[in-house]
Amino acid sequence: MFKNLEDKQKQSGYTNTDMAEILGISRAAYEHKKQAGTFNRPQIETLLRLFDCKFEYLFQCDEKNGAQPCQPSGTCLEDRPA
Repeated sequence: MFKNLEDKQKQSGYTNTDMAEILGISRAAYEHKKQAGTFNRPQIETLLRLFDCKFEYLFQCDEKNGAQPCQPSGTCLEDRPA
């Protein structure tokens, strides 16, 4: 789970449905991506612009309560040329 993404979303007043619309995906797909860390590069870039923050901050993982360390998909930043 990406706590900073959740916090920014809540602070901005966006629902999961709003976020899904912004990214052009279904609400269920957004919720899955948020849990699994499988955002693709265009989605990550959209989120970074939307919340005006750096990747390292927005996708910092919440490892409290014994949660396994998480990372966005290993290909999320390499799937397209910059």
